[in-house]
Amino acid sequence: MIYYILKNYMLFYTSLELSTWRAV
Repeated sequence: MIYYILKNYMLFYTSLELSTWRAV
């Protein structure tokens, strides 16, 4: 369960970071 949440969080964080990179 925790692994799934962590994986989901990492995926979200990565997409957020990518969007920020595109903005810059």
